[in-house]
Amino acid sequence: MSAVESGGIASHRERINRARTKFAAAAITVAYTLFYALMPIILGNAADSRGLSEREIGFLASIYMSGQALGYFSGVFWIRRIPWRPLLIASGVLFAVGFFAASWLTGYVFLATCLFVAGAAAAVGYGVTIACIGDSDEPDRWYAWAWFMQAIVGTGLAYLMPRLGVIGQDFDASMRLAACIVLLLMPLAVLLPNQGVKTGAPRGSTTGAVSTAHLALIFGMAVIVLVFVAESGLWSFLDRIAVAAGHDRKFAGLVVALSFVGAAAGSSIAGFLGIRLGRLMPMTVSILASIGAAALFYLSDDRFGLLLAAFVYGAAWNLGAPYRMALVAEADISGRFVTMIPGMQAIGSVIGPGLAGLLVIEGSFALVYMLASAAWLLALALFVVANRFLAASGQKSQNNGH
Repeated sequence: MSAVESGGIASHRERINRARTKFAAAAITVAYTLFYALMPIILGNAADSRGLSEREIGFLASIYMSGQALGYFSGVFWIRRIPWRPLLIASGVLFAVGFFAASWLTGYVFLATCLFVAGAAAAVGYGVTIACIGDSDEPDRWYAWAWFMQAIVGTGLAYLMPRLGVIGQDFDASMRLAACIVLLLMPLAVLLPNQGVKTGAPRGSTTGAVSTAHLALIFGMAVIVLVFVAESGLWSFLDRIAVAAGHDRKFAGLVVALSFVGAAAGSSIAGFLGIRLGRLMPMTVSILASIGAAALFYLSDDRFGLLLAAFVYGAAWNLGAPYRMALVAEADISGRFVTMIPGMQAIGSVIGPGLAGLLVIEGSFALVYMLASAAWLLALALFVVANRFLAASGQKSQNNGH
């Protein structure tokens, strides 16, 4: 590596580790996760205002996630080649256009097409922000704060939308609202660098260390898929779970909102903890708490039980998320596969809602809870393996200076 290249990388590292850069990257993630965050309400609106069935809204969620999967998996070709700022702005505009078009066009096929395009655009922008945070020296902490911001915005919108009349309860109006929020966040793109730090295997890496890191990468990605099969299967039907228990849409919105409050709590705990306790302990706590939340959903029809389940569910999800993401980011030596993090989330989210929709039998979500619990337990087992491979590779100290 030449002195010029070394100086360039040092300059990029310095900019990426500025607080304002990491804050901007974390804040922009709110725009690209907005549809997923509001999925229970938006899909509930689609069911009510467009007369769609549970199976149809489940597959709409999967179609959106399929578009995201396409964008994420193509990231290996562009994430280290195309300047980041133009990518962010262009993807944000296309994302908003897709939402506006979905609100104007009628017909299930047109709606699905718009959501597929919007999903692909969201993947490009989100992939850039994830790469930026992953290249920093504190990925665990800033992934946690990104999820915290998403949770705070989601809390407010989930609480307000059912109470905003037509704006919050009509599908077309709610899609336009989401599009406007996306456009408002786009100016933050100017605070991000045009490229990151990682350009290949670190100097001094042995073949064995690289191979071990690749194994950690593969197992870590499998963990993310399994967790999102479980999480998205419940998430896309959270509104319907409350309605099926005999409650109205306003209370269903409160259930969704409280899950965001829990999510904010979980991600803030992860943000303050960092890696003081390692990654395995918070991941284990998050998985066990997730299973406990599923049991509460199954056993409770009353308001207190459902609200408690929603809070624990949200807290558990966001407590473990930063540690899963940071493990994969550190195992990705070249930095080209970092967009696979949300790509794996998208795969899980393609499988989860569609499969959950098929498992809802006569209004009962029991099989959905069983599927989620099994996926969570398998994910925990694979996380243990991935964590050990990463420790054996020594990549943490080489990539992030820890």
